[in-house]
Amino acid sequence: MKRATIRARAIIAGLIGTSLEYYDSVLYMHFLPILTPLFFPHEDPFISSLLGMASFAIGSCIRPIAGLVFGHIGDRSGRKVALGFSIILITIPTFLMGTLPTYAQIGIFAPIALTLCRLLQSFSVAGESIGGSIFLVEHAQPGRECITSCLLNVGIKVGTFVGAGIGLISLYSFLPEWGWRVPFLCGALFGFLGYSLRKKISETPEFIKASKDKGVLKLPLWETIKRDKISILRTIGICAGVMAPVQVIYVYIADVFRTKFQLPPEQILAINMKLMVFSSLCLLLMAYLADRVGYKRVMGFALLGSLMLSYPAFVVIQNAESFYELMMMQAVLIALASGVSAPCIVLVSKLFPTRERYSGYALGWNIGAMLFSGLVPLASLILVEWTGDQKAPSYILMFCGLLGLSALLSFKEIKGFLLSRGPRSSPQTS
Repeated sequence: MKRATIRARAIIAGLIGTSLEYYDSVLYMHFLPILTPLFFPHEDPFISSLLGMASFAIGSCIRPIAGLVFGHIGDRSGRKVALGFSIILITIPTFLMGTLPTYAQIGIFAPIALTLCRLLQSFSVAGESIGGSIFLVEHAQPGRECITSCLLNVGIKVGTFVGAGIGLISLYSFLPEWGWRVPFLCGALFGFLGYSLRKKISETPEFIKASKDKGVLKLPLWETIKRDKISILRTIGICAGVMAPVQVIYVYIADVFRTKFQLPPEQILAINMKLMVFSSLCLLLMAYLADRVGYKRVMGFALLGSLMLSYPAFVVIQNAESFYELMMMQAVLIALASGVSAPCIVLVSKLFPTRERYSGYALGWNIGAMLFSGLVPLASLILVEWTGDQKAPSYILMFCGLLGLSALLSFKEIKGFLLSRGPRSSPQTS
């Protein structure tokens, strides 16, 4: 009973910390329609959108470097230390975003400063997303790994929901025009609150055991690269299947709301908040199914669904006469994305031995995030402009879904997983 209580407290504290850190991180994503005209030249709507999404994409480019840093800290000093460092680091750029002068005030220096803040945010969250995932999996009760690790994604949605809600209130007409700054300033306070919670959590049992039994590796990343190259490639492929739909749903389609239907920023935020609630419910359902019927099987069906339904979804988006039709397609894509993201944490975590898990997971996932997260909305926008085909983003989704499915099917022991539950074990263990 005592061990169960310690586990529950650690999971709760970890989730609260994740929610608070992601509150800081996702503010930029959801405030992009607001920040774009404030911090970038806005005479040409396409150029304005392009610059805004480019600033978002640049943040992803630093993620592999962050993965190297946080992976080394997490495998050498522990998951708890890495998570504490990441949540402190993210409070600085979030606070600064709330104080930056706009393009009208300082010209070209405004987008440069904003982009630098975004880079530091992305660096921090690259450590948080991996560390939080591993922390929950290593604390999870056997047989409940998917539902436990899925709470990380739900915690992310909670942090996002709170950030969007405060942002929505700050845009009301009775508040001054600088009201959008309030959520960013609050983010610094929430970051320090998250750090105080993180200080009290216990280290994961798996890391403690691995440290005692085999010691700590001097260069865990080097060991991963030498022994687990295939696992790193699999992680990149799975990341593509997880991250691309999320960015299309919340960033690219949000820009379509703004440009095609001229929806005001507060209405776009309200729509995203509704989608977050729906996404949280889908994630919990998919995680429950993954624990019941096998996480690889649930992920496989979701990736197949993404391959088959992405194009029809964008046919509807292209011909949409109402933003409600776009919301319906977002819901479809969210359901499919949830089937991939809910069980993926368990699968990727089990690819690597405990002593090098943080390094391997962080390197593979953050390379995938650099290629298939921040760059996807930008690539979608450019592809639509270049081809004149509003369905072009569906090709990106199908390509990323194919990468994810190929990575999943590369496991020898799960051939035929679509027809049977298959083993719950992974190719490597601690």
